[in-house]
Amino acid sequence: MKRPILAAIVLALCAVSAREARAQGAMARGAVVDEQGQPLAGVKVELQFTGKEARTFVRTTNQKGGYIQVGLPSGTYTIRYSKDGYVPAIHKTTITAGDLTEIPTATLKVAKVVAGPEGQGLKSSEDVAKRLEEDYTKAMEATRAGRLDESEALFKQILEKAPDLAAAHYNLGYLYTKKKDWPAAETEFKRVIELQPARSDTYAALAAVYEASGRRNEGLKLLTEASSRFEGDPAFQFTLGVACLNAGQSELAAASLRRARELDPSRVETLYYLGTLAVGAGHVEEAVGHLEAYVAATGQNPQNLATAQKLLETLKKPR
Repeated sequence: MKRPILAAIVLALCAVSAREARAQGAMARGAVVDEQGQPLAGVKVELQFTGKEARTFVRTTNQKGGYIQVGLPSGTYTIRYSKDGYVPAIHKTTITAGDLTEIPTATLKVAKVVAGPEGQGLKSSEDVAKRLEEDYTKAMEATRAGRLDESEALFKQILEKAPDLAAAHYNLGYLYTKKKDWPAAETEFKRVIELQPARSDTYAALAAVYEASGRRNEGLKLLTEASSRFEGDPAFQFTLGVACLNAGQSELAAASLRRARELDPSRVETLYYLGTLAVGAGHVEEAVGHLEAYVAATGQNPQNLATAQKLLETLKKPR
């Protein structure tokens, strides 16, 4: 089989896919301090895994304000911090398999007494924070139900009260991608990166916005410049690999995808893209190995699975 024909097949059939990792055994560590930077003991830390099989892991900070949790699925988490007398905080992060994930230190503010609406006396800022969390939950429920206008309005109301809540900015950015409002989505994701530069999924989301709005090179530049920060993040390395593949940078794509495979062997789509890269390079035996392993796995992207089967059929034909 001629290499140009194989490359043409790959370019015609290859489709980007980013499924959630399912590897078990990740470990995460973090700390909580007060406004003066002093360790806070006794803080309840709820690590809510937001993947397909949602779970919540609960820890309490020690005398040094620290906490550690093992046996975590890799993926995206919403982390809630709460302690009597303090305003609760919410943080979103990505926890990866294979390495210890250092979660950015959280800061809790003392719950002060503030004036409430006329006729309702005094109200603590802790109550205000609780109401804010309730509104956030309603906004997420509206998003899941597809009520995007309602969800957008709720997130905007939340940001009026808490303008630095990165999770709200991220979800608002997601809503704008559903509405194909690329400039608004770009603004929101850039704000999340300012607030939480260690959150890798925001870089992937912003790169996807650039891709969708015809600015692929900007997206690739964004991911490439951030790659050293997320060398141990399989989801980021996978995204970078696919972006490089789509941009025709095969060597960079192969390096990132191999790294993603090493960090998280359960991410089956990595096999698909490594296989297509091998096809494009004319390495038939290597391509067959990757694609056969991909077809034999479970949980594949249906479109990629169909492509892999067609490629295998073509590669195995007598020549």
